[in-house]
Amino acid sequence: MGVLLSTALRVLLYGAALLLNTAASLVLVRRLPPAGYAAYQTLTKRLNRYILLPQALITMWVYRYVAEGVEGAAAAGLLAALATSALGFAAGAAAAWMLVGGGPVALLAGAALAALALWPMAATVVDAVRPVRSAAAVLLVRLLYSLGVVALVYLLGAGLPGALLAVAVAYASGSLAALRWARGRGLAWPGPARALGLLREWLRASYSTAPGALAQLLYGLDVVLGYRLWGPGVVAGFFAATSLFLVAGEAFLWGFRYLHSYVLTTGDAGSALNAVRLAVWAAAPLLVYAALHPLHYVYLLNPGYSWAAGAVPLAAAAGLLLVAGDGLSQLALGLIRGSAGEAAADVARLNTRYLLAPAVYLAAEALGLALAGGRAAAVAAWAAALLAMASARLLVPAVEAYRRLPPGERGRLLAGLARMLVLYPALAALASLPAAPPGPPAPRFWSELRLLAAPLAEAYTLYTALSIAVDGLVRATLRRALARLPGAPRRG
Repeated sequence: MGVLLSTALRVLLYGAALLLNTAASLVLVRRLPPAGYAAYQTLTKRLNRYILLPQALITMWVYRYVAEGVEGAAAAGLLAALATSALGFAAGAAAAWMLVGGGPVALLAGAALAALALWPMAATVVDAVRPVRSAAAVLLVRLLYSLGVVALVYLLGAGLPGALLAVAVAYASGSLAALRWARGRGLAWPGPARALGLLREWLRASYSTAPGALAQLLYGLDVVLGYRLWGPGVVAGFFAATSLFLVAGEAFLWGFRYLHSYVLTTGDAGSALNAVRLAVWAAAPLLVYAALHPLHYVYLLNPGYSWAAGAVPLAAAAGLLLVAGDGLSQLALGLIRGSAGEAAADVARLNTRYLLAPAVYLAAEALGLALAGGRAAAVAAWAAALLAMASARLLVPAVEAYRRLPPGERGRLLAGLARMLVLYPALAALASLPAAPPGPPAPRFWSELRLLAAPLAEAYTLYTALSIAVDGLVRATLRRALARLPGAPRRG
């Protein structure tokens, strides 16, 4: 299966998962009180980063070794994941006790964080050997999660405990499904000596991934600053203004992971760059439309956060840069060849440069929150810091890829960046301007959705037509997609 088709299938599956996750996000932001919503996001989106530190040191090596068929790599990685899962239970329960109190909530938080800690390694293993099945596993997780949130939080009114239970069930089930699909592809237990030997080998090379793990820890401090300087209301407002954009970036990130092994094993960076371009092309219209109509976006989530609408354009721009940067990061990693010992120094240099992004983010956030004159200004300043971080996250892999590409392919990279950062957003803006919502925001969700459905479809249609007219990659990709449809004429 070609890289464009494989990536497209994965992005489509992740797109379906994103739609399901969006439904769950809407329920959470509308049904949980600000303190509960802030606690949920802090536990599942920030504390989870700290728990995953041990895995973050070795996950990249597990992926590369499993993709290259090294015996025992998958089993050794899962052994580390089980230890991390136990840590997740303890840390989740303790943090929930401090944030919201209550024994049942603490136990559910521990179960949720334990399942979240097991999932990344299970997904990594199946992603390395069966990339499309990996996307299906993500879709399964999002489906179970969304059904759980709707049933427990929306229908039964279970609040924060219901949301945490939905996380625990969905991610534990998804991990088991992923491992079942990877069975027979290197999951056999190689014996303790071999498993521990691989873990030691990866840990010896972990100095190369430690800067990246440290960066993930630093990102999690943004919520600490938000709580300390402004409190749970501003933390909830920030997540309300940014959550859908960041979830979209997460969906594309999982779709891009295949590019790492593809470039590593084939050396075909050009096709990988095209896959990143198409992902940015697909994401641009929705992000730009939200940026041009921020109040409608917030009303779709929860009118109670309308005061945070000023942060939406900044968050949307950050979301677009994160999609491009995450795709290029996988391309850059694929250009670094060799085993853990051989490639460690190059990976270490790249990950050290990634520390620039959280440093910029936290410094800008701290300054902005300290100077903000109100909660709306505080959330906008936080979103501006997010945009600065996203810019750094794009700059680092772009420079690395440019340096490693042959001179003849560097122009293609620069042209691709110009299209992703200038052409596609400009076309999306041109398509969105004549397709404005026909009225003011509606406080009820279904009324607002009906208000946006037709103009958003009109904007997408016009955007696609403009893209076909001016962009050869989009034109060729759509032509190939149409040729694959059942009943399409075939060239003799």
